[in-house]
Amino acid sequence: MRVGARPNDVVVASGRVWTARAGSDRLAVLDAPGGKRTNRRPRVGATPTSATAGFDRLWVVNQSQPALVAIGLRSGRPVGDPIALPPIGKVVAVATGERGVWVGIRGTPGQLVRISPRDGRTVKILAMPDGVQDIAVGAGAVWVLGRRADTVTRVDSETGRLQFVNVGDDPAGAAIGEGALWVTNSGDDTVTRIDTGSLSTRVIGVGDRPYGIAVGDGAVWVANRNASTLTRIDPATNRVVGRALEVAANPFAVDVHDRHVWITSPPDGVVQRIDFE
Repeated sequence: MRVGARPNDVVVASGRVWTARAGSDRLAVLDAPGGKRTNRRPRVGATPTSATAGFDRLWVVNQSQPALVAIGLRSGRPVGDPIALPPIGKVVAVATGERGVWVGIRGTPGQLVRISPRDGRTVKILAMPDGVQDIAVGAGAVWVLGRRADTVTRVDSETGRLQFVNVGDDPAGAAIGEGALWVTNSGDDTVTRIDTGSLSTRVIGVGDRPYGIAVGDGAVWVANRNASTLTRIDPATNRVVGRALEVAANPFAVDVHDRHVWITSPPDGVVQRIDFE
């Protein structure tokens, strides 16, 4: 489905496919699983960079204000006013879980901001010494990909304690599920699996310049930007399943739900659906 304006994130929630677009201040919203474009076009501010679902809302961060914008998953309309974010640095990521909405801000140092989903209050701001590239939330922690170092920082959601795990070259995207954090390493064409309990790691080779990653329906899906392919990993064996699938040019963001994988292609301006068994 063509959505235009360089789609850079996709979230499947409440029977809809919500697409943030770097070149538009409005979301493109599709019906799932059919993919037909709806008339919903909620405004989220210029240069939206990341989106996530949680607490009955879609949360989108933009770099123009910067701000966190809440959209009702049922109504498709903004909920309350945009929530102002620290103006120092560049907002790059948002994730929900562990009783908060967590925002990652790139800078020196990077910042991890916890916001109350109930009243929009900023609860905590933590400095991230290795910077921020992406974040994921789950298993009692927030997991922060380093921007200036090849690391993942595990931030205990209760105590704020930091633990550092080495990953591959130039980590790009993160997703949590199947008992692990999965990290794409765009510099060496691998995925690092981090056990959420022991923090032990395993490296899996994928395609050229992996970036977006998603976990769901018993599989891990990796978008390989330079190869324009999609790789499937079996989390039970930590091995790639079959051959990589060819997709639209330079795939960027990925989400998976109900045996469908949704992928954005910024240069083609499309959201593509891949069905699997």
